[in-house]
Amino acid sequence: MGVVVAEREYLEDKISELETHRRNNNIRGMYNGIIDFIECDQSQNNIVNDEKDDLIADPHSILNR
Repeated sequence: MGVVVAEREYLEDKISELETHRRNNNIRGMYNGIIDFIECDQSQNNIVNDEKDDLIADPHSILNR
């Protein structure tokens, strides 16, 4: 439960920071804050298949290298 509360507080702080940038007409700061949100939400896909749909690499084998 503590992680959810901490994440909510973090998001509220970031949103208030974006609102401050908007009020001060700091477009660059607002843009960079929005890009941070977008980049944080993207997941990584480390699964690679060949033409026959055989698994070439998965996250576990990549970490073991």
